[in-house]
Amino acid sequence: MTGYATLIRYALLAALIIVCAGFVWWMASTIHDNIFDDGRAAERAEWQEKEIKRTEDLAKAIADATQALAKERETQVNGLTGALSDEIKAREKLNNDMATINRTNRGLWIDAKNCRNRTAETAGKTESASVGASGTDRIRLPGEIEQNLRDYSVDAQKVVIQYNTCREILAPLVEIVTDQVVVPGS
Repeated sequence: MTGYATLIRYALLAALIIVCAGFVWWMASTIHDNIFDDGRAAERAEWQEKEIKRTEDLAKAIADATQALAKERETQVNGLTGALSDEIKAREKLNNDMATINRTNRGLWIDAKNCRNRTAETAGKTESASVGASGTDRIRLPGEIEQNLRDYSVDAQKVVIQYNTCREILAPLVEIVTDQVVVPGS
C-alpha cells in the first residue's frame, strides 16, 4: 500500500498544483479584464467628453448659421417686398397717367414742316398755332398711330418698371465686382 499512498500523495500534490495554477490563471485574467475594462472605460469617457464638446460646437455653429440665414432671408424678403410694392406703385402711377392722358386727350400733333407727305387729306386737318404771322401749322396724327404710340410708350414704361423691379430684387443677391484685368499666365 505504500506504493498507492505515494501515488495518491503525488496525485494530490499534482491536483493542488493544478488548482493553484488555475487559481493564479483566474486571478491574472480577472486582473487583466479589470485593467482592460478600466482602460476602455477611461478611453470611452475621454471620447465622450470630446464628442460632447464637438456636438456642442457643431450645434453652436448650426445655430449661428441658421441665424445668419434667417437674417439674410429677412433682408431678401424685405427687399423683395419693397421692390414689389415699388412695382405696384409704379404700375398704378402709369395707369393713372394713362387714364389722365386718355381723359384729356386732344390728340397728338406734329409740325407740318416736319411732314414729308403733304396730301390734301392731311392739309385739311391742320390747325394754326400761330400768334400773329410767325406761327407754324400742325397736323394731327391719325387715331391708329396715336394709339400705337401710346401702346408703345406704355410697353416701354412697363419694361422700365420690370427692369427696376428686377434690379431691386437681384441687387442684394449679387456681389458687385469691379472690372479687373486678368492677364493669363501671371
